[in-house]
Amino acid sequence: KCSSNMRKVGLGVLHFADTTRGNMPVSAHQLLPGEEKKAWIYTVATFLEDVDSIRICPDDPNGRARLNAKLTSYILNSYICIREDVGAVTNINKMSEKTKTFLALETSDSIGTSHADHTHGVNWFKDDMARPNRVNRTWSRIREDVQTNRHGPGSHVVYADGRVELLEESRIDDWVQQNFNFPRPPQL
Repeated sequence: KCSSNMRKVGLGVLHFADTTRGNMPVSAHQLLPGEEKKAWIYTVATFLEDVDSIRICPDDPNGRARLNAKLTSYILNSYICIREDVGAVTNINKMSEKTKTFLALETSDSIGTSHADHTHGVNWFKDDMARPNRVNRTWSRIREDVQTNRHGPGSHVVYADGRVELLEESRIDDWVQQNFNFPRPPQL
């Protein structure tokens, strides 16, 4: 059910981009207080049958609270929705490898019902390779944003080509060990 929900959310994002000359929806990061209804999950809602039936992962322990607070279990990759992030690609027509570009991931359980609707991927891999505790610090920052084990060994992600997959924590750990900034879209 979660992968199906995420696929529908991803298709909503892609339909939104189709109608805005490729521009991706904005996150709450760019909104003023009181403008929450302009956040991405609501701007893509017009492209979805019933946004309330799909914006919550059935395995999200905060699901009911997020539903009542008009939030979502899914979190946009900041690199596709925050223009200020170095390396961001906020227009789908400029994404060089849609099969490797993350649109959304599963929101961390630790976020609870805060209004976080995007990752802070630009901060995940900011430590130098030689820094002591770099791996633990990187994992801590990732887990502040993303629930990496909601479905046992991993969690769902949706890519810019509309594909959904279970991304295993072991794969993320390989990237963390290599200091590979996986949420950053591949550049031309």
